[in-house]
Amino acid sequence: MIAGFAVLAPAQTVEELKIKERSSFRAPVTLRNPFWPLGWQKPSPTAPGAPTVARSAATPVPVIFKPDLFTVTSISTGAVPVAVINGRIYGEGELISFNSGGPKPVSAQVYAIKDGMVTLRYQDKTVNVFQKGPR
Repeated sequence: MIAGFAVLAPAQTVEELKIKERSSFRAPVTLRNPFWPLGWQKPSPTAPGAPTVARSAATPVPVIFKPDLFTVTSISTGAVPVAVINGRIYGEGELISFNSGGPKPVSAQVYAIKDGMVTLRYQDKTVNVFQKGPR
C-alpha cells in the first residue's frame, strides 16, 4: 500500500497573485543581430562602396497560360477528387507551379477535377486540361 502525504499551504488572495512587474527587453539599435555570423557587420546603405540596387523600368513579361503547359495522366473522382498533373498529385483548391516564360514560376489553382478533365485557374483565366489516354 502506498501512503501519500500532502502539505496544505495557506490560500493566497487575488492581490498576492497579480503580476507586480512585467519583464521586457529593449535592445539598442546598435546591437548585433544574433543570427548573423560572428564578426559580420551589416554595411551601411550610405557607405561608399555599398552595393546599389539597380531599378529597371522594364515592362512585365506577359504570363503564358495555356493547356499545353500541363499534362494530366490520371484522375480519381472519389470522395476527395485528385489528379496527377505534370507527375504530381493535386487536389481541388491546391496551387500548381508552372513556368510561364518569365523569370520565375507562377502558380495556378486546381479549380475543378471531373472525369477526364481538370480545370485550372490563373487570375481571371481558366483552362481545361483533358486527361491523356493510351494511344
